[in-house]
Amino acid sequence: MRRWVSIVFCVCTGLLFTGCPRGNSDYAKARRAEALHDYDTALEHYQKALRADPFNANYRIKTDQMRFEASQFHVRQGQKLRNQGDLQAALAEFQRAFAIDASSSIAEQEIKATTEQIAAREKAADAASAPPHAESSEPPLAAGPPKLKPLSNAPINYRATIDAKIAFETIGKLAGLTIVFDPAFPARRITVDLNNITLEQALEVVSLQSKAVWKPVTENIVFVFEDNTQKRRDYEEQVVQTFYLSNTVQPQDLTEIITGLRQILLINHLQQVNSQNAIIIRDTPDKLALAEKVIEDIDKARPEVVVQVEVGASRPPARPWHPARTERCSDLHSTDEYVVVIVFIGFHVNNEQLADRSVFASFRREGLQPHFARRHRQRHPDRLHDEDHPKS
Repeated sequence: MRRWVSIVFCVCTGLLFTGCPRGNSDYAKARRAEALHDYDTALEHYQKALRADPFNANYRIKTDQMRFEASQFHVRQGQKLRNQGDLQAALAEFQRAFAIDASSSIAEQEIKATTEQIAAREKAADAASAPPHAESSEPPLAAGPPKLKPLSNAPINYRATIDAKIAFETIGKLAGLTIVFDPAFPARRITVDLNNITLEQALEVVSLQSKAVWKPVTENIVFVFEDNTQKRRDYEEQVVQTFYLSNTVQPQDLTEIITGLRQILLINHLQQVNSQNAIIIRDTPDKLALAEKVIEDIDKARPEVVVQVEVGASRPPARPWHPARTERCSDLHSTDEYVVVIVFIGFHVNNEQLADRSVFASFRREGLQPHFARRHRQRHPDRLHDEDHPKS
């Protein structure tokens, strides 16, 4: 009897779970959104239902169907915007369609056609605004590493779990760029979740996930290689820059700066030019930026102290004090004359006045031994007391 009860219980439980599949609430929400022609929301709920029950064939069919419908909806929206002349918004719609369904050849063709139209329009605008200039027979020299100029600056939205190469190529197509890989670039499966970010940010995120490095070769070509020491040595660009120092004038100071750059930043290609008071460095742009910051912090004006002294003398009490008159002690004819000297001292550090003080000094003709007092008393030297003139 117990055996039959267990069998009946198991059968009922199985029928119960079969009748109420997992993800049923998301499936219902997706159906309502589909009825309202909100294909993006419907696709999102169908995908949630499929993740809840991966073996449900109905969920899988509806998800694939809604992916196609959502992609086609954005393609139609892009075509309407392009007919109205809004190429940037149309390109964003085509990119959205391609991000939803990467197998859509229509979306890919529309992206290519729209990017070509944008490029032609920008070229015509540049030609109209550019001033006329004389053509030179010599090709222009490269001023630095090339900068990317994508055909589309629309934010990138992309989610997928695919190989790293496909992720790079998809981002390139969304921006109208060509992606070239190193022959030894390994295959690595990654999960990409990019929401409303720029092209550079998207490339950086995928590079971090795939352990790769990207660099622009031209304005619309990006080269990708594996991130390791040997590949960086083979492919990283190097730039030469000259740094002129304005406050460092001694050759040994330049030598100290070069030694510091070698030890701190591991820069090996440096040249000291004493005649020009300059340093020439060849390395990657990142290291050159760090070297520039270090040199700016070191090349500071040295502190300078300037002391201003004014000395005046008179022969009290025979004649009154004349601050403007100055005399040398050797010119005084009487050995008993009392000489009063007032000294004004001003301290200046880097052209900034820090302090001023007046010091009263008295000297005798014999030996010229200095005595300093806080105040000046016009008395006869014979009546001066020692407490008024403590020796310094």
